[in-house]
Amino acid sequence: MMEWVQTGGGQMEKVAQSLGQLAEAFLLSKRVSGCTEHTLSIYRLWLSRFISAVDAPEPLAAHRFVAVWQERGLKPSSLHRGVRALRTFFRWCVATGSLLEDPLRGLAIRLPKTLPVVPTEDELKAVLACCPAKTLLGKRNRALILVMADSGLRASEVLRLVVEDWTPAQRSLLVRGGKGHKDRVTFVTPTTARALREYLGSHPVVAVEDFLFADMQNRPLKRRHLIQILHRLSAKAGLPSHRRLYPHALRHFAATSWLRNGVGIDEVRRLLGHESLSTTLRYSALVASDLQQAHKKAAAIERMRLT
Repeated sequence: MMEWVQTGGGQMEKVAQSLGQLAEAFLLSKRVSGCTEHTLSIYRLWLSRFISAVDAPEPLAAHRFVAVWQERGLKPSSLHRGVRALRTFFRWCVATGSLLEDPLRGLAIRLPKTLPVVPTEDELKAVLACCPAKTLLGKRNRALILVMADSGLRASEVLRLVVEDWTPAQRSLLVRGGKGHKDRVTFVTPTTARALREYLGSHPVVAVEDFLFADMQNRPLKRRHLIQILHRLSAKAGLPSHRRLYPHALRHFAATSWLRNGVGIDEVRRLLGHESLSTTLRYSALVASDLQQAHKKAAAIERMRLT
């Protein structure tokens, strides 16, 4: 791996640069370009794994690295995320002249086309019932879950909300710097607005610049805290481990509920902040299964018992 540097005499010459140095430079460039901490953590994790396992970024070694993780039983979605992170790094290396080619070129990880796991209304009700109505934490957790299930916000988006992003008169939330660094506005129903009002009304000190969802010391919640809250409440509600709530499941709940109630696919895309309509179309298959069940119950031909 080489890079161009200027010598004392003004001449340009190439010097060797370690893979670790390149990784640090890459992470710095991504931070400067506005990558989220969550995305940076994924880059950092997979670069660390690669550097510790591979001596040089050569195609055979890179492909073997991916095969090893595949043999370890890593979920296809996680492996796909890792390969995508590494490929972004290698393409950056090629663009900056540090590598001649992408060692992962030609490698494709096929993802199984699974449908999103969506909580049922009864499961969501059971979890909400486990939020104590008279405590600040109970009110916060109830409002937090309702906002996510009602607005379809990503975990990173809901945790970045500050008090001034909430407009009670319009029941709207301003999402700043969503995926792709795009702002958008999303909305909630009167039930969620009421939960937010009760939560903020119980908060001892609320300033417009405070995070909307914070801990008892008014520090912003982290992603791991959000997952712990959802898993703890799911267990308390008696949900089996494979049905417990997680942040993206609430986003799935919002999307499918909109489609089932007649919201157009492009409107759902905009509410969710999807760049591509193909991402939103995943939810249409879930709604199609609902239609199949409804057709089966209501079909007149079947009731006629024709022979």
